[in-house]
Amino acid sequence: MRTDGATVSGGLDPHRIAEVIVTTAAGGGRRGSGYRVSDTAVLTAFHVVAGAAGVQVRFDADRPSQWSAAAVVAWSDTSTDVAVLTFAPQKGAIPVAPARFGRMGDDRHALVAVYAAGFPLWKQRRRTDGRPFRELHQADGTVAALSNLRTGTLEITVPVAAADPATPRCRHGRGCRAPPCGPGAT
Repeated sequence: MRTDGATVSGGLDPHRIAEVIVTTAAGGGRRGSGYRVSDTAVLTAFHVVAGAAGVQVRFDADRPSQWSAAAVVAWSDTSTDVAVLTFAPQKGAIPVAPARFGRMGDDRHALVAVYAAGFPLWKQRRRTDGRPFRELHQADGTVAALSNLRTGTLEITVPVAAADPATPRCRHGRGCRAPPCGPGAT
């Protein structure tokens, strides 16, 4: 938990990045990411929490300041794949200022910087004790204000991520986890 009360100016505040941990009624689970937009709310994708039996949000994962809380889906919209989770912050936590949002005008040419972070499957690693975890990935890109003007949606351009050195490669240049690139493939 952040205790210094400092704020990050511009870009992503790493202390607001949430790992969203979902359990299902069948006993399975999945993980996603979100961003803490207020003292008690995390913005995430609806597909991450769809059909969830339980949700936890974890901040500062595997760091000394790590903390987590049970969360509930307070609002969602399937058509835009957005959900808001609410949770009770840790006792004694310093208040978090609401994240700033803006609206892009559709009347001028502009290229706006955007930042995203998450815990993708391709960043899965193993701790020294063998337990798996997902490393954080930061993606920086841009939105061209006039793209998708008719539909009112955003088109985010992000450079292709560098090759993941922890993922084995094969002759196809892809990860070698499944046929035809799996074990024994030539």
